[in-house]
Amino acid sequence: GKKYIDKGVSEFNKVALQSWVEADTPKSATKNLAPFAAKFLNYLGKRKIDVDKLEISDVLSYINKRRIELGGNPLGPNELSAISKFTKHLASRGRFNSNKCKTKSWYRTSCSWS
Repeated sequence: GKKYIDKGVSEFNKVALQSWVEADTPKSATKNLAPFAAKFLNYLGKRKIDVDKLEISDVLSYINKRRIELGGNPLGPNELSAISKFTKHLASRGRFNSNKCKTKSWYRTSCSWS
């Protein structure tokens, strides 16, 4: 998966992606999703955000940016699935800070944010 990663992505984030790729199942699905997770990391890399400092707002701003790039169309199911699974993996490792809100699903939380 290294070929999808920009130079600006920190070693820390690369290791996080690698650990998700190794842990996620089924492997066949992860192969299709990894490039989208890498694209998300490239975005974080440009903003100098490491995944242990990731906030739900970073995820949402990335999704908004992608929607603009897609001409206002929603992200495809593989891309959404990649972001969802990767951030869930981070959360399971205690690395994803979702503002201490209870997450019902990866994009809906029980606290209010806009």
